[in-house]
Amino acid sequence: VLNPLNILYSTLSLPVIVVNFFIISTMLAMYFLIKKITAFKPLHTLTLALIVGVITGYGNCFRPIFSLVLIAIFLIFLYILFTGRPSREMLFLLCSTFLLILVVFVGIQKINTALVSKETGLKAPSNPSGWSVYVGSDSQYNGSWDQEDEVRMNEICKTSLAHKNYTECHEELQQAGIERYKTYGVDGTISLFVRKLYVLSGNQTHVPDAEQSLSDYPKSKVFKLSGVYTDIYLITLFVLNTVFLYA
Repeated sequence: VLNPLNILYSTLSLPVIVVNFFIISTMLAMYFLIKKITAFKPLHTLTLALIVGVITGYGNCFRPIFSLVLIAIFLIFLYILFTGRPSREMLFLLCSTFLLILVVFVGIQKINTALVSKETGLKAPSNPSGWSVYVGSDSQYNGSWDQEDEVRMNEICKTSLAHKNYTECHEELQQAGIERYKTYGVDGTISLFVRKLYVLSGNQTHVPDAEQSLSDYPKSKVFKLSGVYTDIYLITLFVLNTVFLYA
């Protein structure tokens, strides 16, 4: 319930590989988008902005790290803004492009939260990033899930879980993850991120109780959720083909 999609897809659809696919897809779409911005083609730019919003939004459904991608996009736009002398029309285009990406991204998150809440019968957290921050800060397992995380997580979120306040639990986990990074220091944190690259290059996860996690959900709902997100994956492939043809 804290992040059912991450647990679910650790077994059903290889989340690390899927997330990497969405990251690369975003980079590809952004390459074409920036070309259209610099050439000042508003219609092409806004269409590609819509596509970027869809890709990042769906990617965030699999693993809530794409807010960092949005920050990177925002910094790219700032770079374009401050390295030249854009006209009012260009400034408006940059602002409207980022706003469109943001609106589509947030809209997809709202739909995803409603879907998860409906299928699990529990209120999904509004910000599910705490789980990822906490697990990602585990230096012993290179930032991937291990069985001890579940024990520690239940200790950290004992009160919030008892009240089924999953948003608060994510906030507690995020703070615990930040505290972990502080104990590593700069060198230790850099070392951890380097070792994370090995995890991100494959689907190296430690989920010994994944089957038990899946058994907590009715099979019909498990297959329905996995089917929905398989469709999303295929739709994104179709969108990318459109990008190639359109750009």
